[in-house]
Amino acid sequence: MNNLLITICTLGFLASVAQAKGTANLSRGGYGFLFPDANSFINGGQMANTTGTAVEAYYTRHDHLKTQTATPSVVWGSGRVGLGAFASRTGESLTGSDFSQSDSIGAGLGVSLAQGRVTVGGTLNRSIDTQQSNDGTVSTAVNYNGAKGQGFHMGAGFSTTLNSSSGTESKTATLAMGWGFSGANFEANYKLKDLDQTSNNYQTSGYLNFGGASYYISTGYIYDKPSEQSALSGRMGYVAGSVDLSIHSEHTIADGQSPYYGATLRSAF
Repeated sequence: MNNLLITICTLGFLASVAQAKGTANLSRGGYGFLFPDANSFINGGQMANTTGTAVEAYYTRHDHLKTQTATPSVVWGSGRVGLGAFASRTGESLTGSDFSQSDSIGAGLGVSLAQGRVTVGGTLNRSIDTQQSNDGTVSTAVNYNGAKGQGFHMGAGFSTTLNSSSGTESKTATLAMGWGFSGANFEANYKLKDLDQTSNNYQTSGYLNFGGASYYISTGYIYDKPSEQSALSGRMGYVAGSVDLSIHSEHTIADGQSPYYGATLRSAF
C-alpha cells in the first residue's frame, strides 16, 4: 500500500514538471452528486465529462480523533469516456504498519451519450484490510446534463455492498437536481440511507460551486435524519497552469464535534 501511495503521488509530480501549460478540462472542488470534483469518485457517470488527465494527492486529518487520511488518485477522460482509480489509507500514522490503519482501493468508469446530455457510469470502493466485512460497495449513476454544462441538470444513483458477512446488503439511493451557470452551479440532493428502512432515515443536502481561470470555491450543507445533525463543508483552490492547490474542511454542527481539515495538490494535463 505504501508503494502504491508513493507511485501515484510521484506520477502527479512528474506530470506537473513535464507540462508547462494545463490543457485538461475538468470539474474542480465540488462535493455534490451532479457537479462533483473530477477526482472525488462520487458520481461515476460524470467522470465522462473530464477531458485530459488529473493526478491528485488528497490529505485530511482530525486532531481530536487522532486520525489522518491520504488518498492519491488518477482520472482520465476523452470527453466521451472517463475512468480512474484511487487508493486510500486512514490511521493515526500513514507510514509503517499497525492495527490502527485502514486501507481501501477503488475505481470508476463513465460514458457520455447524446453529445454529453446523458452520462452513465459506476464506481467500486473496496477495503483491502485482512478482516473486511464485505467485498466492497458498487455504485451506479445516470445523469441528464444541460447543454455545455449550463441549465437544468438531474441525476439518480444507487449503491449496494457486495457479499456482506452479515448476509444483508446495505442499499442506498440518491436523487439530485441542479442548475449550471457560466462559472457557477448549485444542486439539491435527497439520499435514502437504507432502502430496507426508509422511514425517517435520509439525508438532504445542498451544494454551491464557483470557479474561474485561477480559483474555485465550493460549499456544502448536509442535514441527517434521524440524528438531526447538520454538517458544513468547504473547499478553496488556486489554479496555476497545470497545477491546482486547495484547502478544505468539514464540520458536524453538534456538541463535542471538531472539524476535519486538509489540503490537496493536483496536476492536470
